[in-house]
Amino acid sequence: MKPLKTRISLLLLLLPMVLLNAQGELKSVEGYSPNIGSMVYMLEDLKDRITEQVKDLDQTQTDFRYDAQANSIGALIMHLISTESYYQVATLEGREWTEAELASLGIAGELNAINCVWNGK
Repeated sequence: MKPLKTRISLLLLLLPMVLLNAQGELKSVEGYSPNIGSMVYMLEDLKDRITEQVKDLDQTQTDFRYDAQANSIGALIMHLISTESYYQVATLEGREWTEAELASLGIAGELNAINCVWNGK
């Protein structure tokens, strides 16, 4: 019963966001080629929508997990940041992360049941 409640809760949380953005148009940011401009627009739009949804959350809400197998909202946001950072470094700079970048962002790129708990929480 708990997994069903979790899925329904997640659906109810995400449905308004999907409905509000379902009719959005794809734009291209000036100063870039059309394809790159569209990608920049999508990344900025994603950042803006996520920020709007989580800007008023406190630490407890950001760290909350439904169960031991779940990732928190904070962990998921860190995963997005980590993934975007790695993609930019690998694609635009043509290199791997430095040791400092790996130490700061590496674990967030590999979220799973084993390492979804940070700082002993």
